[in-house]
Amino acid sequence: MTARTVQVIPTVFLLLVLCLPSVAQRQTDIILVSGNPPLTQSMVDHAVAIYEFVLDIELDPGQRDRFQQATIEYWKKDDRKQIAALLESLKLYGKPDELRKIRDSNRQGVIDALRADTGSPDSVVIVEAYDAAHPESKGSVEGSRIASLVGTWKRVDYLSANKNRYTGRLEGVSYTDTRTLEVLPEGAFKYSWVHGHCDYTSGACCHQQASFRNGTIALEGTNLVLNMAPGNDLYKDDCNHSLDKNSPTKAAKVSYPWTFSRDPNQNNALFLCWDEPGKKNVCLKKQ
Repeated sequence: MTARTVQVIPTVFLLLVLCLPSVAQRQTDIILVSGNPPLTQSMVDHAVAIYEFVLDIELDPGQRDRFQQATIEYWKKDDRKQIAALLESLKLYGKPDELRKIRDSNRQGVIDALRADTGSPDSVVIVEAYDAAHPESKGSVEGSRIASLVGTWKRVDYLSANKNRYTGRLEGVSYTDTRTLEVLPEGAFKYSWVHGHCDYTSGACCHQQASFRNGTIALEGTNLVLNMAPGNDLYKDDCNHSLDKNSPTKAAKVSYPWTFSRDPNQNNALFLCWDEPGKKNVCLKKQ
């Protein structure tokens, strides 16, 4: 077996920790920060235990303190996104079969998401502990980060028109907006944006816009970099076809800050998010 720089907690012991309530918990739990819900010491301890089991790590006392302080700050700032993420994770506590499944099938995905979450101090602590416990993985970090992007990511927004209850005719406006990013194992990508808009206030005029790009994808620091080959933009107007056009686009390189995130309201679904100029948090869901 490969030697590691820190001692790994035995699996049997961790399973006992994850399944049995501690003596302190059976007595009076310590409230660290009041709130909705209050943050307790056992909640922090349970979150640490989950990470240690899934990632096969052990936080040292200093790392435990930093993790706890980061969590306390989320509660003090009432950061609902971070609070919801922790509460969703805590649902796994005491469920060793589910935790073992995550550890065996998706440990790399978990650490990749944490590694991309550079703005969260608790994630930084966990990644630090992971790299110390698994030094053999550090040489392939960049490749694993690219591999974590492979697959199809999609976002669909829409608004339906109203239907007149007497005439059955559509009224008002409607639209659909779909973005799709497909990342291939060799580092290539295909991107499409399709938008349709219909106005029923004066007839039924609809128009469609679309943009198609392909090229290569890379990660540079905390930025997602798209090297785009020439593509094309489409526009079609059903009420005025003289406006229809197919415009070629030039090759370009764009770079956006990016991160992974999970939505506890969608079964902890994984999202790839980036910030475009004037469009913060463009997020596409892993399909």
